[in-house]
Amino acid sequence: MLHIYSSALQGLTEFAWRNAHSKIFGYIDKYYAPFMRIEHGKFRNKDLREISHDNNDTDNLVPQIIATNASDSQMMIERILQEGYKEIDINFGCPFPPICKHGQGAGMMNIPDKMAETLKALEQYRNDCVFSIKCRLGINDADGWKVALPIFNAFRPVRLAVHPRTAKQQYSGDLDMESFDAIYHAAEMPLVYNGNIMAANDIDDIERRYPKLDGVMIGRGLMCNPAIAREHAGGKGFSLEEYLRLMAIVANHFENTLCGDAHTLAKIKPYWEYAPECIDRKILKAIKKSTSMIKYHSAVQNIQI
Repeated sequence: MLHIYSSALQGLTEFAWRNAHSKIFGYIDKYYAPFMRIEHGKFRNKDLREISHDNNDTDNLVPQIIATNASDSQMMIERILQEGYKEIDINFGCPFPPICKHGQGAGMMNIPDKMAETLKALEQYRNDCVFSIKCRLGINDADGWKVALPIFNAFRPVRLAVHPRTAKQQYSGDLDMESFDAIYHAAEMPLVYNGNIMAANDIDDIERRYPKLDGVMIGRGLMCNPAIAREHAGGKGFSLEEYLRLMAIVANHFENTLCGDAHTLAKIKPYWEYAPECIDRKILKAIKKSTSMIKYHSAVQNIQI
């Protein structure tokens, strides 16, 4: 059976969205939390909030770490284990330049010796949890995986999620399916496909092409159509009423937890960058240009269901 995983999008797939999505749409096997990282030797408070059981209504959350060295990784893993989690994801896939230039995320694929050293340091936690990994094909070219994959095979993660682009491409340009084909045949662990899944039939196409695939990971597509996984399972299709209910819950959360309209709107507006095409463009423009929560709610109320 093909598993459906919700990829983490920084600033978007936080616990308010995950909780609401799980209740309204569901059909996600695992939600991946936005990555945790160490800054100036300390945890970021927002990362700790993301993995706190007090904030999460779902029981299928996978915390995710991003680090530059073994000691930071160990520090984060030990903190996550204190929360009782039994699976932790290691991010070697984040393509954003500020992350990569510090040797984090996909940037670690440029320094395979450090990658191997970091993974070796995590072997001591095998009795406490399992690890999954996500990665890109490389930094500037698509050959980085050829060095990284033997390291991953030796580490034996429970699954490897691969986005078949380089970090330089970020989320644009052609997917390198030839490289993914090669990884599919060479990987010695369950493999997950990640990239450009925007509709349920995209999942079907991937499943037909790669029948032994463990699953697919969906990020932007799940923001545009939160019902993708449900549709793939043969359930109800996209519903604008449900989408607006999801957005209302998220907006209400930030209104109640953030200070001031400007701060709240800055948090809410990015969700609407992924709004479904059925929403009138003039209304969507009014939402994005809202300067107060009163104007925001007024614009949203104009959407015809």
